[in-house]
Amino acid sequence: MTDVYFQITTRCNFACAHCCWDCGPVGEDMTEEIFQAAMVIADRSAFAGIEIVLGGGEPTLHPRLFDFIDSVLATGRRGYNLRVITNGSLREPTFDLLKMALAGKLQVAVSLDGFHRPIDPEVVRVFKRYDKTGRGIGVTGTRPGGEICNHGRARSLPAEIADKYRLGDRCCCDSLLVDPQGRLWSCGCMVEQFGTVFAPEIPDEYLDAKRRQFEIDKSNTENLQRAAFCSSTPIKSSLRALFFAQRRCSVCGRERIAAAARRRHDEA
Repeated sequence: MTDVYFQITTRCNFACAHCCWDCGPVGEDMTEEIFQAAMVIADRSAFAGIEIVLGGGEPTLHPRLFDFIDSVLATGRRGYNLRVITNGSLREPTFDLLKMALAGKLQVAVSLDGFHRPIDPEVVRVFKRYDKTGRGIGVTGTRPGGEICNHGRARSLPAEIADKYRLGDRCCCDSLLVDPQGRLWSCGCMVEQFGTVFAPEIPDEYLDAKRRQFEIDKSNTENLQRAAFCSSTPIKSSLRALFFAQRRCSVCGRERIAAAARRRHDEA
């Protein structure tokens, strides 16, 4: 697998109109038992370089978030890359995550776009300052004219909002996903269930495909990095094309996020 998405809660203090999982104030939190069982699955099927994403909902609402983080970082775990995605609305835990990122323990991103309510300006200022500095701290989100996944609440966007964006039939999370109930899903579109964390039924061919995808993504990322320092325009274009060549989620068949970004660039 290239990464595992732990949806540790479906609760969120926002109710964004584009949320592909319909998250809101009422939802479920993942238990410690389910989290640890999911980590056992990740330990057994992963390899060095895997990324574990803790998301939601809004993960900082989960009372055990930092316990979960400590568990992933614990001695004996494989060389995981840990990433947390937050809306940044809760100042104290958001800055705690920032401190951990500055210490090199994890990566953290704050979602900022027109769908989210305004948050503390200091949080916005600090995260924008560190964005794209290579320290694993940044901002993410969809700007007007951008593309959003045609899933969940986005299917019912009011016309005046939908006209400012493009609804794309793309995979909202090209990862093995663990939901708060402990169900395992082939990807964030939740089209195919692979049992539960207590009785996993992950096909070997799925794991093999994810391992191959990991190698492709690793190679393509290296190509993109080489392209940045290449003086030959034709070679640079070829290297960039290789990076975006894998256009579809290997499970649900929808366009991957990176491929969607490349297509928007080509159409501009």
